[in-house]
Amino acid sequence: MIQPKEIIRTKRKSLALTINENGELIVHAPKNMPLYEIVNFIEKKEDWITKKSEQISKLLNRNKDIIEYNEIFFLGKRYRVVETKGVENAYITKHSILIEPCKTKAKKQKILKDWYMQNVEAVLMPRIIKLLEFMKQKYKSIKIINSKAKWGMCDSKKNLYFNWKLLMLSPDIVDYVIVHEASHLIELNHSNKFWEIVGAVLPKYKKSKDVINKCGFLIKLY
Repeated sequence: MIQPKEIIRTKRKSLALTINENGELIVHAPKNMPLYEIVNFIEKKEDWITKKSEQISKLLNRNKDIIEYNEIFFLGKRYRVVETKGVENAYITKHSILIEPCKTKAKKQKILKDWYMQNVEAVLMPRIIKLLEFMKQKYKSIKIINSKAKWGMCDSKKNLYFNWKLLMLSPDIVDYVIVHEASHLIELNHSNKFWEIVGAVLPKYKKSKDVINKCGFLIKLY
């Protein structure tokens, strides 16, 4: 039997299986569900679990250099990280991002993160503002966050939160996240009406939704 990474028991009424960003099985089960029922369910879903795990493993292998900070994604494009003597401020070329030599991975992470943050005001914020104006949505504030769980959020007080790591994603996926959160200013849920609002702005949003669901490994970086 496939061994789960974790079995999470809550007050939920049904059993659910998820595959995390590392391709590991997570089981969500009712508090009092017998272990044999969980085992039987896992065995029935073994083909699905194996398929999903293999898909994630292939994705991680393809992006090993991204995960090791030897490459970066910027607006959906790959750039090789090149450590170069004499470089004081990181800057991007056609195929590379040049940074000063780093003795540790932590130092490299900091330099790359600082470079991304320099692009928040120049690249990310203008796009957020433009789409909010296009949708004619009023909001209380826009805040940039550093999260390993959420690409964006909208609270009941109309505060919008956007993860700076959106800068790694292609422009169409960035737009999807912005429109998604802006739509929550109207519908603070995921009802059919909510998705109608998203679809009115981005008719092909389902494709973007599928793509971002595969980008969990990126949000865990930095």
